[in-house]
Amino acid sequence: MSDELRRGIAVVDSVADIHVRAPESATDRSAVAIAEELTARASVAAAVATTGDEADAVPLVLQLIGRAGCLTADHLAEQMLRDDTESIEQARPRVEAALHRQLLAGYIEKRTLAYQVTDATGAVGVVSAAGHTVVANVYSITAKGAGHYALPPSSQIRSSTLTHHFQTLEAAWRLEREYRIRGYAIVDFKREDQLIAADFRGKTFTRGVELSRTKYPDACLYVRAPDAPAGSPPEAINIEYVSRGYTDKMIREKATAFGGAKVVWVAPTNSPSTIRRLEAITGQEAMKV
Repeated sequence: MSDELRRGIAVVDSVADIHVRAPESATDRSAVAIAEELTARASVAAAVATTGDEADAVPLVLQLIGRAGCLTADHLAEQMLRDDTESIEQARPRVEAALHRQLLAGYIEKRTLAYQVTDATGAVGVVSAAGHTVVANVYSITAKGAGHYALPPSSQIRSSTLTHHFQTLEAAWRLEREYRIRGYAIVDFKREDQLIAADFRGKTFTRGVELSRTKYPDACLYVRAPDAPAGSPPEAINIEYVSRGYTDKMIREKATAFGGAKVVWVAPTNSPSTIRRLEAITGQEAMKV
């Protein structure tokens, strides 16, 4: 059994022993925070640990990257591949070793990209930094990795969209933690490119016809309530990250397009004006990342 699989099983076992209730005191809030940390890193471990056969299990690194589209080494360390007593810096060498194995196998690729960070993002996977711009090694699944392990193909992320991508993921991870604490099951997670592909699948388009006027969210999280009837469809929660470059018109168009769907609106912590505009237009409190 590999260290990665053993670590995943250990995290799952730890979570199984935790009973979480609504926080009533500082001590309770601390207990919930610990539970959040463990449950957030248990989902992928559970998927791997329950296969029963390590030879058939998708490596944890590939599970996480495949789900997210692309990640840095520090994202991987924070989400799964570190003990709860470790810092990211302490876990980084082991994470990079796991990544190196998958690089050599041709299952992932590495690109060095620059992107902007907000105050809340932190400098993850940083090679060098200048102000609020960081240069990081970003890992994604190759066609070989996707085909071998039946993983979704990586989204085509560019430096110009990397901040948007990472902030959307931060929001999704936070949302997952919140719902797990409330006893919900996380059923699925789809990125915008996956939502578009699913919508277009099986359709025929003719030359000169505009393909779609549909506006898709940045991501969609699917959850099931603890008291939901057996076999009932999961609840879909749209996640839309609004950067400071969004105009009021763009926000209104998105809000109108989503109609009555449940939406979590997200804005950068270091842009109070964006937060104010977003909340005024949507009438909802923004999640700040």
